[in-house]
Amino acid sequence: MLKVTDTNGTEKSLNVLVRNKPHGIQHQFKPQNSPTVLMPKIEYQPEFGFEKVSEEQLVENWLDTRFRCPKTKLALVSVQHNMDLMQVKWTIDETESLSSNGKDQKYLQRLYLTLDKLTQLGKGEYVLLHNPKKPF
Repeated sequence: MLKVTDTNGTEKSLNVLVRNKPHGIQHQFKPQNSPTVLMPKIEYQPEFGFEKVSEEQLVENWLDTRFRCPKTKLALVSVQHNMDLMQVKWTIDETESLSSNGKDQKYLQRLYLTLDKLTQLGKGEYVLLHNPKKPF
C-alpha cells in the first residue's frame, strides 16, 4: 500500500505489487543478515580517482532499494571497464539520509505520476516495459 498526497492535497492510496528479489544477504554491518542490492558502477579513468555519485543516481538507487524490500541495503560496486572489481562501497548512510531529509515526496514524484496515469486507464489499456538501465 502506497499512500501519497498529490499537489492538490488529495490523499490517495495505491496498491502496488513489486516482484523482485535482493541480490544477496550482507553479514558485515548491523543489522546483520539484511538483504542487499548491488549497483554496478563502471569507472573508465580510475587513475584519476572514482567518479562521485550524483544525487539523481543516488535517488534512483534509493527508489530501487526502497521498493525491493524496506530494509534493503545498497552496495555500490565500482569496476573497471574490463570488469575487474575495484571497490565495494556500502552507501547505507547516503540512502538513509535521503529517506530522512523530508524530500521523500519529491523523490517519489515520477513514480506517483506514472501510477496515477495507470489508475486512470481501463484494464488492458497499458503496457509496462522494464528498462534495466533506468528502472524508474
